[in-house]
Amino acid sequence: MAFLPSNYKEPVQSNYMDFDEGDNTFRVLDSAVLGYEYWVDKNVDGQMKPRPIRVKEFDSIPLGDVNTNKYGNLNFSFFWAFPVYNFDAQRIQILTIKQKTIRRVMEKNIKNPKWGDPTTYNFVVTREKDDSGKTVYSVTTEPKEKLDKSILDKFADMKLDMQVWFASEDPFTQATKSEESEITVEEVEGEVPPF
Repeated sequence: MAFLPSNYKEPVQSNYMDFDEGDNTFRVLDSAVLGYEYWVDKNVDGQMKPRPIRVKEFDSIPLGDVNTNKYGNLNFSFFWAFPVYNFDAQRIQILTIKQKTIRRVMEKNIKNPKWGDPTTYNFVVTREKDDSGKTVYSVTTEPKEKLDKSILDKFADMKLDMQVWFASEDPFTQATKSEESEITVEEVEGEVPPF
């Protein structure tokens, strides 16, 4: 008797997709937002903590305020960010891609008329270590197929606003608040006034 099932995976609770070792399969759900992310120290509850700031143009980065990374370089990077369905986590998440090697292959597929719209097929990003121990990524695609309607319906109901994410806020919380507000308004409109 096995203590855990052979296909056991720890449940993912995050709303943000990271590339784990091995294959990472996802479906793009909507358009990407593009920009630069840099890190600055902000006062949070009396303690200075690093926080991300996102801007659309490189010229908007105040280079004198940007934190440095562990190598002493300024800590900023160009990104694509977009909502995805992560098949491994079985969740709708936001994926931020800062790796140029991944973006180049994705862009090549998207611009190829035989592939085109990335919402019609899955990308598989494989994360591995090379012989020197450096992390390397490879990107492949799976044949085009329709995504399960229940996933698309759930995504539509979420009303994720990537501009909220761009402003370094939590779009999942905003979507939930928006849904709660709509429900409250509908319930109030359907009630009989107490007079």
